[in-house]
Amino acid sequence: EGSEYAAEAGGGAGAGVTVVSWVLPQTEAAKKEQGAEALVPTLRWILTRKAGTDFMYSIGKYVCEILNSIGIEAAVPVLTEGYGGQTSKKYGFASTWSERHVAYACGLGTFGLSEGLITSVGKAVRIGSIVINTKLETVERPYTSRDAYCTFYLDGSCKACIARCPAGAITEAGHDKVKCDKYKQENFVPYVMGKYGIKSATCGMCQTKVPCTSRIPAKVLEKK
Repeated sequence: EGSEYAAEAGGGAGAGVTVVSWVLPQTEAAKKEQGAEALVPTLRWILTRKAGTDFMYSIGKYVCEILNSIGIEAAVPVLTEGYGGQTSKKYGFASTWSERHVAYACGLGTFGLSEGLITSVGKAVRIGSIVINTKLETVERPYTSRDAYCTFYLDGSCKACIARCPAGAITEAGHDKVKCDKYKQENFVPYVMGKYGIKSATCGMCQTKVPCTSRIPAKVLEKK
């Protein structure tokens, strides 16, 4: 399951650089269990968050090793020295490489009210990417706006992710990343460590039990 597209990122004459992004959906069991919760993340979701990140890194490194072995330079941006978190005056928490924004640029999905990426396999996903020092055929994006797949931005309806957020960090104005992170650090980190002995600030409530959990909402597709 999942999707994979390539989008040209730029390059000089006679050369090219390609960004490849892929999306893998959460398992049905993880989505079902997480959707049944209202206040705290489930063990399966917590483990998927940690193991899912490691798995995505492994995919990227494996593909890069294969490409490097045939003389094509490739790298996993989030594993390079240049990757790191920053604080933006305008957007709050930010990073030097965002998997969601790269996937959006590559045509894999658009943003929802909660800032999660709504893809063809939904919002409950993990995203990875690599950069290749060669030019590959690109894929045209099937949308023209950053929020094309979100029902709220379509007609003001839904708002399911607002109701799902235990931190109250999602409103009609969007997602408050600082409030979201503060709630996770103060509530979920000690809860997960105390109950399971795992250090994790995961949540994922807004990704489950919403119309875009596993697909692009039907109302959006009807309008296309």
